[in-house]
Amino acid sequence: MNYGMVKRMYDISDKFLYEILDDYKETIIDKEKDDIIKEFMKLIWSSKNKRSTYKKDIRFSVSKSLLSTEIGQIFNTYSDVSYITYRSMTKDTDFVSLIRQKINNIYTNLCDGNVCLKKEYMDLIKQPKQMYYRWKSGEEYDVTTLTSQIDNIIADSINVKEKYAKQKMNISWNAYKKLIAPYFKRMFENFVPLEDFEDKSHLTIDINTWNEDNFAIAYLCKGLDGYMRNYQKEYYGVKRNKPIKRCLCCGDIMYDKDKTKPHKYCDKCKKEIKNIKNKSYYSN
Repeated sequence: MNYGMVKRMYDISDKFLYEILDDYKETIIDKEKDDIIKEFMKLIWSSKNKRSTYKKDIRFSVSKSLLSTEIGQIFNTYSDVSYITYRSMTKDTDFVSLIRQKINNIYTNLCDGNVCLKKEYMDLIKQPKQMYYRWKSGEEYDVTTLTSQIDNIIADSINVKEKYAKQKMNISWNAYKKLIAPYFKRMFENFVPLEDFEDKSHLTIDINTWNEDNFAIAYLCKGLDGYMRNYQKEYYGVKRNKPIKRCLCCGDIMYDKDKTKPHKYCDKCKKEIKNIKNKSYYSN
């Protein structure tokens, strides 16, 4: 420990993560424990591994020989479709960068409505490019029908993105930082060193391939993920022992009134779907 007769801040420099956790465990004075947490969080927030989102494009080029055709011009209009993605990995292997990456990823996946990489959405925005290459290979399209199809695809992609954006918590980055700081304190309190597991049969990792820092990094990352999943349930008013169920249509949270029957849609969407089916039935 780096506390002497004269009180000074905890010196966290050049320490392995497991050493910081061990120091915290050995400390019995609350103020000194708080100093360790404070210095640890300073390291995390000062990391160069900042959260990063950026625009990516799905592009294709219409052949010059086809560009003058009506169909070619339609495809050219949709030859560059953009979406927002994020940096989900880091090449750095130090514990600060790895833990910060986990923090960044959790926020993006649970709170950033601008980022949508769901398969349902990605499949839609890739369709104009796929349709172009099918047309180039000989598949025929009618100008009016093609325009309508692509317009519908774009509209559907917007609706799908909005559906998934609604499934993310409305929490600012600064509010998120304040939210997770106490979680790290709890994890520091509950940490059990790798050596204490070595003789226990329930250990699920190979201690011969993991060192103390691997174990400590995985512990904090997994723990933070668990805390945020629990918070997500609190945010939506869902009991911890219950799964979060969403309407397949609008994405809103569903609370089952009748537990004997599984529900796919919320009451509002169920009513709208029923109305659409009725209109279709009577129009035929």
